[in-house]
Amino acid sequence: MEPKPSTLVNIEWKTLARVIVFALGVWFLWQIADIIAAILFAVVIASAIDPIARWLGRWHIPRLLAVVLVFLLIFSIFFSVAYFILPVMAREAYNFFISFPQHAESFFKNFPELRESLPFIGVENVDDLFSDNFAGRFNIESSFSRLLAGIFGGLTSLIIIVVVSFYLAVQDRGVDKFIRLVIPLEYEAYALDLWGRTQQKISYWLQGQVLLMLLVGLLAFLGLGILGVKYAFSLAVLLGVLELIPFAGPVIAAVPAVILGFAENPALGMLVLGLYVIIQQVENHVLYPIVMQRALGVNPLAVVIALFVGARLAGIIGLLLAVPTVLVLLEYLSDVEKSKNRI
Repeated sequence: MEPKPSTLVNIEWKTLARVIVFALGVWFLWQIADIIAAILFAVVIASAIDPIARWLGRWHIPRLLAVVLVFLLIFSIFFSVAYFILPVMAREAYNFFISFPQHAESFFKNFPELRESLPFIGVENVDDLFSDNFAGRFNIESSFSRLLAGIFGGLTSLIIIVVVSFYLAVQDRGVDKFIRLVIPLEYEAYALDLWGRTQQKISYWLQGQVLLMLLVGLLAFLGLGILGVKYAFSLAVLLGVLELIPFAGPVIAAVPAVILGFAENPALGMLVLGLYVIIQQVENHVLYPIVMQRALGVNPLAVVIALFVGARLAGIIGLLLAVPTVLVLLEYLSDVEKSKNRI
């Protein structure tokens, strides 16, 4: 017996309504993607604060006071960086850009064959690198506008991160409660177990990564200072920050230091190149095995891909969420693989 036409029409309307609701839901989530990313990062921060708050609780410090102390410590670190480090870097960056034409001229004098390659990038001579016409191609005003937009957007995300992470951290097992709130009941137990295992890996990776950044930056600062390379502090900070990106980060950080070295004289350039090679070898064979031994299983290639994808999708917040996200995904895929092997 064939269904009545009215029944078919009713089913089609229901299907169409579901598609429309689903599309509107996806559109809405896309519109608030920055807010969602900020909330997820707040969950990561609260998870990192929780073990510290529990440790302070053993000393009979109330959880609220413990969380406040942790936040004060974080703010103090950021304030110290902004007050003591950023001015030095800003001063060195200003001096670098002011004297960059002289550095470039010295570099091309030491490597005249590279001067011949300038026409391939649309430059007839070294002076054209600093002409108004060449600089205008980069649309500085547009870049500045985008920078301002990113700063104000970042302030909104920062407020969300601070408020949500503080709220979750103050509660005992606040992150667990959040997971129970957003995860369906049938997947709740597995989600809590998955996050518990991933949280430990994230903690180990973050601790090791921060220590590596500090050690590598310190080695670079000492080495560049001994060699007498200009802007040693900023170059060392650059290497420390780019240490976050496996493989490519240290190579990118070495480029300006080596160029500055060769701009002085070829011998200094070779010494700087040798210094960065030595630092890289010390890191790979000494520091990394010792510092990151508890974070084994964090695939460097997966970290690189995650960092670029996260930065492309959600800017700074996406960059910060990249490693936690990929660790959760890798842990989940490992569980899937184990379940297949048991079948």
